[in-house]
Amino acid sequence: GRHSGRCLTPLPDEHGSAEAGRRCGTAAAKKASHPQDVVITGVKCRDEKHPVIYNIAATANGIYRHQSPFFDRSFSGTGDLFASVLCGCRTKGICTEDAILLAGKFLSHSIGDTMKENTSGRDGVNFEKFLIDLIADSNV
Repeated sequence: GRHSGRCLTPLPDEHGSAEAGRRCGTAAAKKASHPQDVVITGVKCRDEKHPVIYNIAATANGIYRHQSPFFDRSFSGTGDLFASVLCGCRTKGICTEDAILLAGKFLSHSIGDTMKENTSGRDGVNFEKFLIDLIADSNV
């Protein structure tokens, strides 16, 4: 419904009652009291010789970054692939820090392979052949 736990302050319900809003505010406060991980992807650093891209995770344990080569092209679906690997890893109990490392490695290999074939960015990346490595790496 309208009050699905996303609000930070109580909002009145459809009948003007603030009770549903209070419940929502309480749920949001409880959720906020638990540590949350934050992931930032695609932070570009272009120095003269070796441009790189960082994926960063801020967790209760600290701030972690994973560096990959920067490919100066855009490919459809890479954000979806990163999010899928991250979510899959977290579901398996892999910490966020390790999950961004696996996702970055998987995408780096996929993008590098796609670049060799000069595939159009609209066609996405060649990720299928790297799934077996991702599965092996995530089963440690």
